[in-house]
Amino acid sequence: MRWHYYFIRFVSYLKTFHMKLLASLVGGLAGAVTITVLHEIIRKIDPSAPRMDLVGKAVTEKLMQRTGKPAMGKKQLYAGSLAGSIMANTLYYSLAGLGHKPLSVGSMLGLTAGAGAITLPAKLGLNGVHSSGSMKRKWMTMALYFTGGLVAAAVTRRIEKRRNKHIVSPYNPPEQAYKPILDIIV
Repeated sequence: MRWHYYFIRFVSYLKTFHMKLLASLVGGLAGAVTITVLHEIIRKIDPSAPRMDLVGKAVTEKLMQRTGKPAMGKKQLYAGSLAGSIMANTLYYSLAGLGHKPLSVGSMLGLTAGAGAITLPAKLGLNGVHSSGSMKRKWMTMALYFTGGLVAAAVTRRIEKRRNKHIVSPYNPPEQAYKPILDIIV
């Protein structure tokens, strides 16, 4: 029996899967941080920008009420909603790296998240005006989440390309790169 052969293949598969998962999570984190930073910059510049921070605060308040926890202060509420948003967006955008075409998957994830951010708050009993008040606000919301999906996919793809890159000798053509440069027979 060649059990060691199958064991080595299994370990190699696990290593590949874990590296792909790690690349996907790093890409998802990059997309989530991109959304958060862009949102914070835009909302300070433009008064008609989407206010997803207010939606996040409302969700955090509802969760605290339903779990029976005491109410938090303004700064704690903001920090909690920001942390929850980054964690949820990281996990969501990490799905972009698990497919074979991360850019197309990332763009679809971004568009889906943008559409959800526009339509879901009103259906969940939250103030939907923060993300879908005007047409400009709707387009800005879609653009934010679409950008997050593209960034997540691009970072994941870049990490995977770096991981698969082989070191090639500059002196030999690629088909002979793993042969010795000088053959010295003693």
